[in-house]
Formats: sequence, structure tokens, C-alpha cells
Amino acid sequence: MIIERGKTVIWRYDAAQNILFVSYPNVTLDTPEEIVAHFDMCLSFWRRHCHGRKVYCVLDYSGLEVNLRHLDVYTRQLDRMNQCHITRVRYGGSALQRTAVRLANLKLHTPSNLYGSLEEALRVVHKLKSGELPIATDSERGP
Repeated sequence: MIIERGKTVIWRYDAAQNILFVSYPNVTLDTPEEIVAHFDMCLSFWRRHCHGRKVYCVLDYSGLEVNLRHLDVYTRQLDRMNQCHITRVRYGGSALQRTAVRLANLKLHTPSNLYGSLEEALRVVHKLKSGELPIATDSERGP
């Protein structure tokens, strides 16, 4: 297991399971520059440790807040991350953060994949990996 802590994020990559766990240590991304810098760090971690291999990404939003005034910047940065993952599943977070995720994913025509707990999110990942649940293709997600 690779564990690394950045300024705004903690990553744990389980290469054997191909699952990248992401959590946030009480972070507020308040400006466009902070949002872009955060996602730059995430892409850098993925390139260094996942070597271009798409991963199942499990995100704990319990400690993250994104300024909704910059939703367009946040949405563009989420879209940049599509190169990194097979799918993202999310859990936790405040009502405001969950709203930001839903709005951004509506703009991207992708599912929010928000769940109530880590256990529930992992059950979904395991069902996706086993083929019990299908992964939506880009054409099924919409324009």
C-alpha cells in the first residue's frame, strides 16, 4: 500500500486491488488557484504511483469544502481527472460539498456516485469489479 500526504489530500493506493483511496484533512478550496493546484497534485500522484493505470477511486469527502462560486473551475478539474479512473465512488461530506459534487457531475453528464459510508462505497466498487454492476460508458452518460 502506498500512502502519501499532500497539502490538501491524503492518498492510499492499493495496487493489488487497484483502488485509490482519497481523503481530505479539513480542507477548503476557496479560490480557483487552490482548486487547480489541488487537482494538479492529484494528477501528479496518479502519474507517479499508478503509472497511467486507471483505478477505482474511493473518495471520502468528510473533510472537504469547495467554494461554490468557483463551481465551473471545480467541474473542469473533475473532468481532467477522468483520465485517471475507471470510476469514482464518493461518501461523506457536508450537504454543501455533496451539492457541489452533484452539480459538477450534472454539468459533466456523469453520475455522482455518492454513498453514505466507506463500507457502502466499497461494496459498490467490488460489485463493479466483479461485473455484478455495469460501469456506465461515455455514450450512456450523455453528451
